[in-house]
Amino acid sequence: MKDEDLNRLDFNSLKILKVLGEENSTQAASVRLKMGQSAVSKALNRLRLQFDDPLFTRKLHGLEPTPMCQLLIARLPNVMNQMEALFSDNDSFQPEHYTGSITIHINLPFVTLSPIS
Repeated sequence: MKDEDLNRLDFNSLKILKVLGEENSTQAASVRLKMGQSAVSKALNRLRLQFDDPLFTRKLHGLEPTPMCQLLIARLPNVMNQMEALFSDNDSFQPEHYTGSITIHINLPFVTLSPIS
């Protein structure tokens, strides 16, 4: 995938693809995602263009993923976990676990000094 393709990729669509792969139905996926079926279908159409693959074929009882889609679906849990890790606060500063030293610099014009007697 080229950088320009990656820039156009909607990462929310990947979540939709993951749920479609689990549900094998745009209707069931739309219910689970709490969005309209037409929005799920539009996202699927964008992904089809993006990956240049039909991704799913219609069968009597739902959708069947293409080999390309199966490969994507197999990789999506890892991608989603990595995306979640990018936005998690697990690496934020936790003072109760800090063991180093802290130096505080004070700018003298802001400090009131008492006269020495």
